[in-house]
Amino acid sequence: MIVARFQFEERHGILTPVYDGRPNFIKAEEVLVVASDYITQGSGLSVSDQEEVRLATLLSVRRGFCACTTVVDSSFEEESALVENKDSVIMQSVRIRCRGDIADGLVEALLCFGACSCSVEDAHYEDTNEQEIYSDGPVPWQSGGRQLWEASHITAIFPADLDVGESIAMASHSIGFNEMPHYVIELMEDQDWIDQLQGMFQPVEVAEGLWIIPKWSAPPDSMAVNVILDPGLAFGTGEHPTTRLCLQLLHQVVRGGERMLDYGTGSGILSIAALKMGASRAVGVDIDPMAITSARYNASLNDLEDDRLQVFLGSMGGADPVPSGAAYHPVYDNDMDESLDNKQTPDFDIVIANILFNPLVELSNRIANYARPGAFIGLSGILVEQVEQVQHTYACYLDNIQVTQDCGWACVSGTRRFSQ
Repeated sequence: MIVARFQFEERHGILTPVYDGRPNFIKAEEVLVVASDYITQGSGLSVSDQEEVRLATLLSVRRGFCACTTVVDSSFEEESALVENKDSVIMQSVRIRCRGDIADGLVEALLCFGACSCSVEDAHYEDTNEQEIYSDGPVPWQSGGRQLWEASHITAIFPADLDVGESIAMASHSIGFNEMPHYVIELMEDQDWIDQLQGMFQPVEVAEGLWIIPKWSAPPDSMAVNVILDPGLAFGTGEHPTTRLCLQLLHQVVRGGERMLDYGTGSGILSIAALKMGASRAVGVDIDPMAITSARYNASLNDLEDDRLQVFLGSMGGADPVPSGAAYHPVYDNDMDESLDNKQTPDFDIVIANILFNPLVELSNRIANYARPGAFIGLSGILVEQVEQVQHTYACYLDNIQVTQDCGWACVSGTRRFSQ
């Protein structure tokens, strides 16, 4: 057994062995173990700190067998060369395989130890062992209620100059996972990211005469209803089936002068489309502050005045985000038979809720009561297999219920009953 003397530094709150001036770069053939009684000589470390040092060192040694090129058993020299030949590289994309029960914790730890972003997917995606897991809505990582794939792949993006091996080792150790996950690095070279983004989004006609246009593109038909968007700021670019279904419904029901509520506004695409098709006023609500910013910005791209589209920030499980009288404009709505102060319900002509299954069901009474009797209600963000329960939930509120489908997603619509 070879025993080596190390210096230890505190890095990210963890005692880390430093070999040859670099943290965690330890040649496995040179160091097998560091005995705890050897480290204690003159160190003044407590027993718990000694154990921390021992584990950190063992983890570092293990990492020598899992350095990061496409071959798992790469050496210290190979990884060093990979790090040094990155003149044109601006990011590192790292694919990490791990068990599903630790994936969420590892993602959080990776973000603490230098990752810019992380995503998780099935390690068997697009092969015969793929697991189909659907979520009914956002579940906090800390809740323990999330279901992930038994074998998961984490894709983490790191800066070009960061030691990925050290970050993964630290992240794994911090969550009590003392085995080094297998991982592969792909170097991302610098490129024109604006061109890349613009190439992803092209003008799309979602219904006859209704186009969604990225802000950098010229409308193919200047006489059509053209909704100008800055894609990527929030959900809603016209490409997702649920957005298309809602846009197609609006294309059918907007005749001019309607007051519309966009519940879960995202990018504001539905509100903006309704206004450009002739609705007089739209109100959008969302629980994501970025969505509020996005909707306002996209409204400005379409030259819509602030008083025609109002957006409100709600909260998960919080109070009603739509103020009383929000459907009415205090200047233009001269047909009001009562003042805004006395208006107890928003009284919209069109209510669209393109959100998720659970909130659609749990908030059914609130959503339905935004609509005046006889108003049109559209409910989307649901899978085809969830339609039956949504229909059952809203049966006491809606007449003339209809269902449309697109690529496994659905939209349930109907008219608000005059008496519940």
